[in-house]
Amino acid sequence: MTSAATAMFWGDGEHEGENPQDFINGLELSFMQKATPFTAGEMVKVFSLKLKAGSMAKEWFAGLQSTKKDTCVHLQTAFEARWPEKVTTAKTRDEKAAALDQTRLEVGRLGIREKVDGVEEFSHIAWADKVERLANAIPDPSGLLIVPTRQNLPRVLRKLVGSKHVTWTAFCNAIRGISGTELIEAMEDNALTATKEDL
Repeated sequence: MTSAATAMFWGDGEHEGENPQDFINGLELSFMQKATPFTAGEMVKVFSLKLKAGSMAKEWFAGLQSTKKDTCVHLQTAFEARWPEKVTTAKTRDEKAAALDQTRLEVGRLGIREKVDGVEEFSHIAWADKVERLANAIPDPSGLLIVPTRQNLPRVLRKLVGSKHVTWTAFCNAIRGISGTELIEAMEDNALTATKEDL
């Protein structure tokens, strides 16, 4: 792999998904993976070639003092001074709990497969995976939020999963343990019961 795998850098903050730290890390990784190591001068040259022509980053590089771009170490120091790493604000426990509460599984999605990271999975299993990650991030070791989370499930799934799980692992494994066939049959029975009650 060479530095060609690293996307061009604009540096104006207006290009979606562009992250200065990802850019500099990608360049450094490409230097490390080259079979024949770059010289210091070649690394600086590759760095300059990865700056988009006419961009703010290219203008910055052109105006940089020669002593700040004579080696890759000096150049990286100057780059990180101009584009410092952004520190994100950590989510509070309340925000994490709210995200868990808002993760709903609608009736219309039951019994169907959906893609998650390129892999198709039943919606209730994908939901259980997501909910377990969210719960672990809070964290909720005592399982206090299992009851309200279960209440947000469609009725047919609540009945199948039961109500006696006291840990997130047990609760989510119970949901993942419900087969697609079992869920579809329960939905059919539920629809048949509802139809009879309407008669």
